[in-house]
Amino acid sequence: MKKAERTALIAIPIVILIGAGVAWAGSQGSALVGELPLFTLVVTAAFLIQWLAFIPAFVRQTEKFFDLTGSLTYISVTLLAVLLSPEKDGRSIL
Repeated sequence: MKKAERTALIAIPIVILIGAGVAWAGSQGSALVGELPLFTLVVTAAFLIQWLAFIPAFVRQTEKFFDLTGSLTYISVTLLAVLLSPEKDGRSIL
């Protein structure tokens, strides 16, 4: 096993734990969608979009879609949060 592969095997669980920690911390007192906090759903969606975009980028060894993926993630997460928010008023939309 190469050093880069070992580093990746260590880094991936750490990144997932950091993301889970951010989702947990941000979800305290958050609005609920069913049984799950809305903030947790938003963080999970952001992670999924980024990781799904990473797969073809890694295979092709390109950063061609980097900005597009960031924009798609931002728009998707924002729309998800607004649409699933239980209270929709002018202040929450702004």
